Amino acid sequence: MVMRKHLLEIKGFIFCLLAFLSIALGKGNLLAQNIEVQAPKTVIVGEQFSVQYSLDNITPSSEPAELSYSGLELLYGPACSRSSQTFNLNGRISSKSSYVYTYTFIADKEGTFRIKGFTIESNKGKLKGENITVKVLAPSNKQQEQGGIKPFLQSQTSKQTVYQDEAITIVHKLYVENLRFRYDPLEPIKYEDIIAQDIELERDDILDKEKVQGTIYNALTLNKQIIIPKADGSIKLPSIETAIYVPIPSNDVFFSTEERRIKLKSRPQSLKVLPLPSEGRPMDFSGAVGQFQIKASFDTNQELETNKAYNLKLQIQGWGNLKSASLPKINFPTSFETYPATSKQEIFYDKASASIRSTADIEYSFIPRSKGNFTIPALSFSFFNPRTKQYESLTTKAIDLSIKKGKDTDFEGIVQEANYSNSLLSKYHQEKGASSMEGLKYLTAWYFLAYLIIILISTLIILALLRYRALRLDVIGFKAKQANAIAVKRLKLAKTYAQANKKDAFYEELLRALWGYVGDKFRMPASMLSRENIQDLFDEKGFSSEVSKGYCLLLDDLEFARYAPQQGEKALIELYEKAVKLISMIESNK
Repeated sequence: MVMRKHLLEIKGFIFCLLAFLSIALGKGNLLAQNIEVQAPKTVIVGEQFSVQYSLDNITPSSEPAELSYSGLELLYGPACSRSSQTFNLNGRISSKSSYVYTYTFIADKEGTFRIKGFTIESNKGKLKGENITVKVLAPSNKQQEQGGIKPFLQSQTSKQTVYQDEAITIVHKLYVENLRFRYDPLEPIKYEDIIAQDIELERDDILDKEKVQGTIYNALTLNKQIIIPKADGSIKLPSIETAIYVPIPSNDVFFSTEERRIKLKSRPQSLKVLPLPSEGRPMDFSGAVGQFQIKASFDTNQELETNKAYNLKLQIQGWGNLKSASLPKINFPTSFETYPATSKQEIFYDKASASIRSTADIEYSFIPRSKGNFTIPALSFSFFNPRTKQYESLTTKAIDLSIKKGKDTDFEGIVQEANYSNSLLSKYHQEKGASSMEGLKYLTAWYFLAYLIIILISTLIILALLRYRALRLDVIGFKAKQANAIAVKRLKLAKTYAQANKKDAFYEELLRALWGYVGDKFRMPASMLSRENIQDLFDEKGFSSEVSKGYCLLLDDLEFARYAPQQGEKALIELYEKAVKLISMIESNK
């Protein structure tokens, strides 16, 4: 027994030791990803350059392993430098130490080369630095004198021929001989028929070397954007302008240098935009251009109950442009009370894949009002893929729901309380009898009149509540009667957003008010809501052209304004007043 106990203790010690070592090595691997590496992306043949590996708050216990650098010549290194700092912040003393290993290389020939294999032992375990790729350019064709290379501006698009609503990138660069200058920042670039969004630049994306017509330049990235053409045909891209200030020698004794101002302007360019093909276009085409994936899910795994709110979540993601896409429509069962969908859309540049990606997270809120088994039909999402030059569709699975009876709503509780009170009163009559009630001889006709009034009021309340319950179960009919009240609330909220200069929230709320009003007022399901159907409906109902055409034009204006250049509060209020006027004209024609 004693031997067995010792064996168990030894096994436990070994297990703890192995767990500690695995955690320590795991931490070492994480820290290896945080080793800062500094190296140029582009150099010229014959130019010396340095590569630095920095270790913060890590103490090396050995020399670094030998690097692999085929195609390059190592002139010197590794040279190790150590620094330490002490900080006193609000009485708390902290310190930071750094080890920096520097390698100096020279490139003998043109090409692309890799530097890899930086590993070192430390107090945190074995650390590994990331591999580096360096592009080596041949020198200029002819020797240039200092200041002989003229600086220039250039705009570069990732594609010269695109489809309408296809997202691409555009980079605005300044090419100079040396970096001894300063420059004016670019003015905001104004496009026509193009939506633009700035891309945040990282430090290593700003400066690089490029060869242009045999001459090596320092290429300085001034601005990078995502652009989305909104019309087909040939679209002119605006020129960019700036001024640089180059130091020149001065004869002034007190000021050794002066500056020469050089004004620069890029050459105008054009973008060829192809229209989206009409052949093969699905009826439910969303307007998205790219390649996407779709996923639907519920916010709960529990069994659903009546009179409780739930969310159906839809996520669409992939490369391309979702900004211009319309939200998918869901045909909920008619006994479900539904609310306008909320969405969060984002478009961004993914540096790792060098592509533009988009995401859309959509939530559809609903309340089941009756129990039973229901099915939410499969959801379809169609988009145009510019790589295959074809329309593609994604379909989710149909969702089967089993709804059980939940808690009664407020009006159901009121009905039960009224019935309970009447039953108590009736029981009292049966047990005591009218003749034995105390004080009956003092009762007058006023008592019986008051009693009849109470019964009448109770009956009217019960009938009103029953009618209200019927309307709630008939969601479509209930919404039709509440359409104007709901629209007024949304319009007030939109006006509040306009006054607070919250443009995105204003556009979204005003569009909800207009689409929701027509759907509720005229009992149109969400899948039938479109500009064409609304105009046909208004014409059928005998509304004036001012109403039918004005309503659709306002929807178009709002959709375009969401992606147009920024507008002031006055323009937002004008859109709000148009919406109020149109809804008032519809209500007055009832």
